[in-house]
Amino acid sequence: VAFIGGGGKTSLILRLARELAPACRVLVTSLTKMGPIPGWEPVFLAEGGIPSNRPEVNPLYLLDRPLATDKFGGIDELTLHHLAPGWDLTLVEADGARRKPVKFHREPDPVLSRKMSLVLVVVGAEAVGQSPRTCVHRWEEFCSFWGLSPDQALSPVALARVVTDPEGYGSRIPEGVPISYFVNQADRAPQSARRLAEAIRARSRSPVYWGSVAAGWLEPVAGS
Repeated sequence: VAFIGGGGKTSLILRLARELAPACRVLVTSLTKMGPIPGWEPVFLAEGGIPSNRPEVNPLYLLDRPLATDKFGGIDELTLHHLAPGWDLTLVEADGARRKPVKFHREPDPVLSRKMSLVLVVVGAEAVGQSPRTCVHRWEEFCSFWGLSPDQALSPVALARVVTDPEGYGSRIPEGVPISYFVNQADRAPQSARRLAEAIRARSRSPVYWGSVAAGWLEPVAGS
């Protein structure tokens, strides 16, 4: 399962990993650079595969190698598809958003393939009413592409278009791979979360959920 977007991807992945680990073997990894995660110690790839130390850990948080004191390298796509069959569930962070609720994608991210079982698009409800300048990763390119002002307030309809449009987030998802949407941060902005989730559902037949990773709840939008 690949996670793209912004507004709580990493937190969602880790929460799902902890909750599902008692029932199955879970691999957590990334196809992009990641910073340290409090309470999680990564295991790094060794030549030829997974190192022999701590193979019993479940969930296993696996990355390629340290790049600096505050940055780790993600694994590559070929390694992912080689290792994933060894686990019941693999949760993959496929892009980074610099802690912003929305991002503008450009090559080479996100890294996705037709072998993914599901792509979960995450968007932060706090983006509703904010300007691209304050809430979008790569806001300059975002505004140029979508014809928006850097300081105009983003509506639920505008954000829903960004995450569902074939020229937006949808341009990065391989044809035929199932998609679900999750609007996070409902604990901070409940009305915005609901409105954004409903706007996404109006544009997509894929399942849409809204809720809060931090508070530990979610709800499906009617019809999902």
